[in-house]
Amino acid sequence: MGKRAQHDIAILDGSSLIFARLAAGSPRPRLAMMGSWRLAGRAFGAGTLTPSLDDPKPLAEAIGKMKLEAGKVERVSLLLPDCWFRISIIEVGTLPRNHADADEVVRWTLKRTTPFNPAELRTAWTALPTRTVNGTRVLVVSAMEKPLAAIEETFRAAGVAIGSIESTGLNAWNAIVTAEAPADGRVLIYLRDNDFTTALFNGSEPIFIRSRSLVADRRIEQEIRLSASYLQKTLATTPVRRCYVVGDGQVTPSVLEAIGTEFASEVEVLSGSRFADTTGLQLTGNLNAEIIACGGALTA
Repeated sequence: MGKRAQHDIAILDGSSLIFARLAAGSPRPRLAMMGSWRLAGRAFGAGTLTPSLDDPKPLAEAIGKMKLEAGKVERVSLLLPDCWFRISIIEVGTLPRNHADADEVVRWTLKRTTPFNPAELRTAWTALPTRTVNGTRVLVVSAMEKPLAAIEETFRAAGVAIGSIESTGLNAWNAIVTAEAPADGRVLIYLRDNDFTTALFNGSEPIFIRSRSLVADRRIEQEIRLSASYLQKTLATTPVRRCYVVGDGQVTPSVLEAIGTEFASEVEVLSGSRFADTTGLQLTGNLNAEIIACGGALTA
């Protein structure tokens, strides 16, 4: 889709709210403003897949601070951690031409492939261009409906509409494919403090996506080995040619060494300044990964 003239983006996790305002520019969008606010107290609790919004007050207070600093904010795209979604690629046979019928086929297949109750999920899907002997491949992104509705209501009560809810990692990939010509065998490694995503793409089409929450007994290097092992065993016909790494303080020398060794490919650590013009802004904190994701949200 075409670039938007201006786009307000909110990025939310369990502990903070980030706001970015981007404007269309050439050759890359211009970051007009970016701010971050901690959520006072414990807003989110445990939940199945998507954390539950147990106390909306800290989020409402952060939204108020966002509006105070940003000025007029009426509508945002909301990016959430990858681990708050179930992101998968499924095969559904032949999809009907009618969207409602196709949606029913996808949801029926989802019932057989997800451990969650599909009736409790909010699901979006996209048919992928490459077909297999079994039919159509579909990228499916799902999250629990109740927490999403609670987040939307908290924004709405503060006078801010949410236009879309998407994953941060997939938008980081949107930024990459917008910035350069598609090529086969490229891997995105998206690292955050609490989640880890590996995705393999041929051109702009995802072949494999794996997202996991990081817990105390699972190190990033271990997740890298598991993802690389799976790819080597099941996708031997799609060699990895380059790994793009998106992150902040999580991108350590040991992590980069593990990626280069396990995937046996070139490794490139991406900088936010490649995807958005930050001239004139005094940014505080580690926001490199968020800037890249915002660049993808602007062009999606």
